[in-house]
Amino acid sequence: MLKNNRGFSLIELMVVVAIIAILSTIAIPSYNNFQAKARQKEGFAMLSAYYTAAQATRAEFGSFPGNFVETGFQPTGQLRYRVTSADNAGFQVPYGTRGPACNSTSAVCPCVPVCAPLYESVWTDIPSVAGSVGSIAPVACAPGATNTTFTVCASGVVRTGGDADSYSMNQQKLLLMTNDGIN
Repeated sequence: MLKNNRGFSLIELMVVVAIIAILSTIAIPSYNNFQAKARQKEGFAMLSAYYTAAQATRAEFGSFPGNFVETGFQPTGQLRYRVTSADNAGFQVPYGTRGPACNSTSAVCPCVPVCAPLYESVWTDIPSVAGSVGSIAPVACAPGATNTTFTVCASGVVRTGGDADSYSMNQQKLLLMTNDGIN
C-alpha cells in the first residue's frame, strides 16, 4: 500500500495561526510606537531648522526678526506639526520695506506680493481632526521675539487618539517638551 502524505494536518495549521496571532499582538503596538517616535522627530527637525535660520539672520543683521520671511525659515511639504513664532516688531531690515509677518504654518504666508513666490503655497498644514495624526495649534507655549531672544513652538498629534505633542525652542537652542504626545 502506497502512503502519500503531502499536506499539513489541521493541528499543524492551527499551531502556525496561533503563533502568528501571538507575534502580531506583540509587534503591532511596537510598530505604532516606532511610528509615533519617528513622527516626533519631525517637530524636532522643524524647530532646529528655525533655530539655524534665526541664528544666521542675527549674524547678518544683529537681531532676531521672529517671522518666517525675514528669518529665512521656509518649511516645505505636508507638515504634521504646526510651527508658530512671534514677530519682532523692532526688527527692521536694512533694505527695502518690511513685509507682512508670517508666523505660523497654519496658513499660506500672507506676504504676497512682497515675498512671492518663495513663501506662497510652500507647505500644507495637515490638521488633526478628532484625534487623528496631524498638526494642532501650539499647546502651553507663548512664542516671543525681541532683538536678542526668540521662542518658537511646534505642536502636533503623532499617534491616533493621542495627546498633543508640543515643544518650544529658544535662541540658546534649549528644547523644552511642553507636552509629550507619546506617553
